[in-house]
Amino acid sequence: MESMYNAVAGVDVHQQKLTITTLVGNNSKKITRTTWECGTYTDDLVEAGKKIKSLGVTEVAMESTGVYWRPVYNIWSKMGIDNLQRTSIFYDFHPRFIFSLKLPIKNLGPAHKII
Repeated sequence: MESMYNAVAGVDVHQQKLTITTLVGNNSKKITRTTWECGTYTDDLVEAGKKIKSLGVTEVAMESTGVYWRPVYNIWSKMGIDNLQRTSIFYDFHPRFIFSLKLPIKNLGPAHKII
């Protein structure tokens, strides 16, 4: 099976730190995994963005349970890290979100178990 992306990153966003894991490789060589933590001040985010770009990362997925992803997105998108995806199961399935959709809880599958 051919890989879709050769360099990706996953970012776990917290209030005071980010945990970043990158996977870099291609079909002909071994995948290199790198994990590090950084702070959430602007200088820290800029340095992390530079490191991500230097590794050739093309796709970034961020996980955050609140609004802490916003500064990361704002800074990195201005740096040219364009393919930022935000995922957040716990945030998106907050009871207010579910009730605003007016869906029965049973139709949500396993997601209703986290409420």
